[in-house]
Amino acid sequence: MTLSTSTPPLPPLAPLPPAPPPSLGAGVDPAAIAAHIDPASIAVQMAPGHPGVEVAQRFFGWLDGAVAAAVFIVAFLLVARLIQAWMLHRSINKSIESQSSHAGALIDKINKPFEASGPGEMPGDDRNGLVLVAIGLAMGGFGIVQGGEDVIRIAIGAALFPLFVGVALLIRRQLVKREIERELVAERG
Repeated sequence: MTLSTSTPPLPPLAPLPPAPPPSLGAGVDPAAIAAHIDPASIAVQMAPGHPGVEVAQRFFGWLDGAVAAAVFIVAFLLVARLIQAWMLHRSINKSIESQSSHAGALIDKINKPFEASGPGEMPGDDRNGLVLVAIGLAMGGFGIVQGGEDVIRIAIGAALFPLFVGVALLIRRQLVKREIERELVAERG
């Protein structure tokens, strides 16, 4: 008797049917979730011509530009404040060297460079607020003139930021003005 050591080939295994999704009360099984993921459907959704990909590319392209503009504006404002401080310190040094009577007023300005200079005077919030409101309206108008529903939506959305900040500054100015008037009335009487 001879024994055969060769075994007949096994039939190929049929793929297992996908397992039902886990119930909400049970723990999450990564294998069950992976069984429900279809790589082909993900590849179709991530294809370059898919509308979702195009929208994401437009949004993030716009977002990159907005972030770059914001960084540029902040850097510009910081450099402007640095130049302003340098000019003020230079003026103070020259005033002290020449023993001018204006040195004290300049030194007082160091501690409060952006505040009102006297009683009853107000900071320049009204001018800043009006400029921001005008910028917001101009941005919204630009979107309307350009046409295109997407352009209008983006331009008006972007215009809301300076518009709301400008309105907030104008409201703040009115509130500060009322408070100053109350303080002046209280001092008189």
